[in-house]
Amino acid sequence: MQEQREEEIDEEMENQAELKFKTIMDVKKKFNIKIALATKQGNAELAQEHKETQSAEIAKIEAARADASAQAKQDIKLKFNASAKAIVLDA
Repeated sequence: MQEQREEEIDEEMENQAELKFKTIMDVKKKFNIKIALATKQGNAELAQEHKETQSAEIAKIEAARADASAQAKQDIKLKFNASAKAIVLDA
């Protein structure tokens, strides 16, 4: 049962990491286009604003994904703990 719990946690962490990666790549793509356009237009100030906004958005994503990962891990542990208690009570 412990092994199954660890496998489920590992799988969920992989899913969370993949989601985080994809989300960050989407944000980078969106802002890199804005940064490139502002730079091409010679607007260094706007390009810098986009870079700062991009960094802030990525930080938010990382924090949100860390929270989601921790919550998912906790949920899995609680589920398996409840299952273990039910097995003990049935014995």
